[in-house]
Amino acid sequence: MPIAIIHLGTKVSDEIKGEMAKEAMKILSEVIGKPIKYCSSQVFETIGGFGGNVEPSAFIDIKSIGGLKGKQKDLSDKFCTMIESKTSIKGDKIYLNFTEFIGENWGFNHKSF
Repeated sequence: MPIAIIHLGTKVSDEIKGEMAKEAMKILSEVIGKPIKYCSSQVFETIGGFGGNVEPSAFIDIKSIGGLKGKQKDLSDKFCTMIESKTSIKGDKIYLNFTEFIGENWGFNHKSF
């Protein structure tokens, strides 16, 4: 179950956040190769900064049970492109983190994988 947790350091409408949540799940499914029904995303507005200044920026935390190895650059490109197209945040103000878990450390529907 891949998930993208997106923290935006700028204001965006609920409509845009919804579009981003949908697009994030599509990106995860296509790049990682997991069925979209198992992909998840969350989009949050925060106050953030970069380089010592409070300015539009983003942090994207991508987690999955396997499937990330060798796909980080493609995920980074697709997520940065999405953020740039829907907000005022530029790619040089976006950080991403990639974390893989083993199934037993990931819970879903009253059990773990």
